[in-house]
Amino acid sequence: MIKNSTNASKFMHLLTAFFILTLLLNMPAVEAKSPAHNRTVKPIKGKITDEKGNPLASVSITIKGSKVGVTTNNNGEFEINVPEGKRSIIVSNVGFDLQEIDITGKTDIIIALVPNASKLEDIVV
Repeated sequence: MIKNSTNASKFMHLLTAFFILTLLLNMPAVEAKSPAHNRTVKPIKGKITDEKGNPLASVSITIKGSKVGVTTNNNGEFEINVPEGKRSIIVSNVGFDLQEIDITGKTDIIIALVPNASKLEDIVV
């Protein structure tokens, strides 16, 4: 009798373990999300030119109040994803005045940079 009782106990333990394992394997995966993942972003596309309309490459575009930024391609074009709540971008390039651009309600922008004559004198080539 003792032997059957021990076998029944082992069987119940195995059955319980199998049941728990089945439950765990069938549970939906829970994905941890930080608050940043819950934010919506708005893509902004644009083109940066000089005062004559010539495209400017390697211009820096950053979202004001963040470290997120991009640079323009050889055609002066850029695309940046702006987090919800951000309203301005900062556009800068050597030899040009820094510009802060309001992007509220905008998705496509064209920006003409203004040369900074005083800084051009300081550049050594």
